[in-house]
Amino acid sequence: MLRSSKSVRGSIFLRITRLLRKRSGKPNELPEYKQVYLPYDATPTQIELDRERKKFSRAYHGRQEHKKLVEIKNVPQNMFTYGKEGMSIPISIFKDQQDPVIGPEWTYPGIYENKIVAQHWYLSELFDREEKGSFESPWQKQILDNQVKRHLGKVAWRMRMLKIKTIDIFHKERGSSKRPGAASGTDGKMASVGNKRKK
Repeated sequence: MLRSSKSVRGSIFLRITRLLRKRSGKPNELPEYKQVYLPYDATPTQIELDRERKKFSRAYHGRQEHKKLVEIKNVPQNMFTYGKEGMSIPISIFKDQQDPVIGPEWTYPGIYENKIVAQHWYLSELFDREEKGSFESPWQKQILDNQVKRHLGKVAWRMRMLKIKTIDIFHKERGSSKRPGAASGTDGKMASVGNKRKK
């Protein structure tokens, strides 16, 4: 009885494996391996890779009338996937942590602000943004304050060299609330300096 049951089980197992082999097919009949994490199914040709890479070989530097094209060194060889869906998929590294949601760059802290800070801003643009209250990032206000400090430092040094008394008229007009720690000049001092210059 035991031998007969074993033989029956063996025959059933062989039938199932044969059926699975028929359904799955031989290994050489399987489709070619694809890199599923890339946004393309067919590998791009060398001409396509060179064309995409050429787009990133030059970039604009500066703003307004100072804008000019400059060459970019060490461009990666494969720029075909840049900016396309599926280029990179963030996953969690801890067991109980959920996978992060893929969203636009301004949803990730620090990335958008770093791009703004890395740009070259002129004082005229930043003053316009301050008047309209249209700063794209709090860091832009810090850039304006730093540039104002630097330029006023140069002016103060020049006035000391010429033995002219430094009066912070600019900060009085701009307001101390916009830039904390600004020195405000008095009207009496301004009038006295004006009289000295007239003499």
